[in-house]
Amino acid sequence: MTLRTRLTLVAAVAVAVSVVVVAVAAFGTTRNVLVDEVDDSLRARADDVTEATLGLQAILPRRPGLGPPGEFVVPLPRFGGAGGFTQVVSEDGEAFPATDQVGELPVDDRAVEVASGESDAYFRTTSIDGADVRVYTSPLTDGSGRPTHDKVEGI
Repeated sequence: MTLRTRLTLVAAVAVAVSVVVVAVAAFGTTRNVLVDEVDDSLRARADDVTEATLGLQAILPRRPGLGPPGEFVVPLPRFGGAGGFTQVVSEDGEAFPATDQVGELPVDDRAVEVASGESDAYFRTTSIDGADVRVYTSPLTDGSGRPTHDKVEGI
């Protein structure tokens, strides 16, 4: 093998390695930016739901309110925003999806801890019907920042 061939191979390998490194870095950066955007959207949606439920006392059966026991209506998303799926989980782990939604999100132990005030809000990625979804779980508050010991979960 001549010197020219060896130099050509070294240059080709260096270029290939550089392309792979840049592609992996670009993928990682893009993924992180997109997940952050989804997280911001979920956090804003949870804030909207919390604000809409303040003072209504219409979330769970033990709180008499505007509709049948356990019924609650989720406000429309902000203009251009995704509605997602919203549910409230009680301290005992019972899920109450919004009135116009079918099905419910899986409730894990940490979600019940958030509902009972033992844990802070958190994000998780889970699989529902074979699709990966991002879930934000946060406590409902009474307007002063104090949790009402229920929680909002959304995708």
